[in-house]
Amino acid sequence: MNLLKKGISLLLLFLLCPIVASWAQQASPLTLEEALVLAEKQNLGIQAAQKRLAAAEALTGSAWTLEKTQVYHAQDQNDIAENGVFNRVWGVRQRFEMPTVYSTSKNLLKTVQNQEEARLQLDIRDLKKEVSLAFVNAQYWMELEGNYNFLDSLYSAFANAASRQLETGEVSLLEKLSAESKKLEIGLRSKEAKSEKSNALMRLASLLGMEGEIQISTTPVVLNSGMPQDMHPGLSWIEATKMQAKYQTQVEQQYLLPDVNMNLFRGTNLAAGSKIYPGFEVGVGIPLFFGAQAAKIKAGKLVQEQVGLEADNFQLRLDNQIAILQNKLAQQGQVIHYFEQEGMRLADQLQVQATRSFSEGEIDFLQHVQLIENSRSIRLQYLQAKRDYLITQLELIYLNP
Repeated sequence: MNLLKKGISLLLLFLLCPIVASWAQQASPLTLEEALVLAEKQNLGIQAAQKRLAAAEALTGSAWTLEKTQVYHAQDQNDIAENGVFNRVWGVRQRFEMPTVYSTSKNLLKTVQNQEEARLQLDIRDLKKEVSLAFVNAQYWMELEGNYNFLDSLYSAFANAASRQLETGEVSLLEKLSAESKKLEIGLRSKEAKSEKSNALMRLASLLGMEGEIQISTTPVVLNSGMPQDMHPGLSWIEATKMQAKYQTQVEQQYLLPDVNMNLFRGTNLAAGSKIYPGFEVGVGIPLFFGAQAAKIKAGKLVQEQVGLEADNFQLRLDNQIAILQNKLAQQGQVIHYFEQEGMRLADQLQVQATRSFSEGEIDFLQHVQLIENSRSIRLQYLQAKRDYLITQLELIYLNP
């Protein structure tokens, strides 16, 4: 009996664990900071970029690759040994580049690794921007949905009241139709906000590499200023590209240097009185035709000049975009300042006064609803202004001209 009770208890615990885990997960909504950490850890695109970097790092060891060693056997009947029988020769050959070719090739492959490191940082930067945008948009639509739900309830009550009062002649048919029209309009906007909120949350979940619905914090997002733009990973990528063009040109230049060829061999025969005759050959391979190599060197120098111009252009666009976004941010900041100093106070006063005047009979229900809608309209404008300001901040923080 005790074993049966223990078995049932374990079964119930097993069944309840997912429910408890789900409740615990929902009890702590995701913040933006947590979302950014999760995205960098779990996003499949970032994982692919990390593998790409690891592959580039592994390839740096291939710079010291030597050509295959040749093992050969030769017979030359003119090569007569002391015992009057021709020798059979076994040997090995190896070709080497000059040592500077290998060291420069190592530097060249290192620049490819540096490029991939910068690309990874650019990918992470873009991912954080996308995650932040999805988070900000989700919060915006959540709050907008709440406001439209309030207005929907308000106009539903107004429409119901208008239907009853039409029967008693207290309101006209036009007022009733207006109430129903506004109710329908607000209902559609509420559904739109709900749909957009769902889309933003699904977008966020996909960026985080998560499945199913997620819950996010409703605490307003406060963004940091971000990294200084002189540390932009795009500049690191361009610098690595410049060094790559430089070392590629140096490699092509060093291919004009002689190669070193070595040949070690030994000859003998199977007849009586045979001896072993060791030998070696050392030589150099001298390039006699320079046309193709000279063209590659010229092209490499042109690429260096091209990358230098691209670097200057990138820095110019970066500086211009920073100036544009800072001006835009300042303008949007003034709009938010107005709402926080005047607009929201006006919205509160409109709502309080409308409610008081309606309760005292100074205005009818239609006027009351219109004043409440004006108050909510100011709040919606404030929401839009805050969203625009955050998006501009994100454009500045994660700027990629």
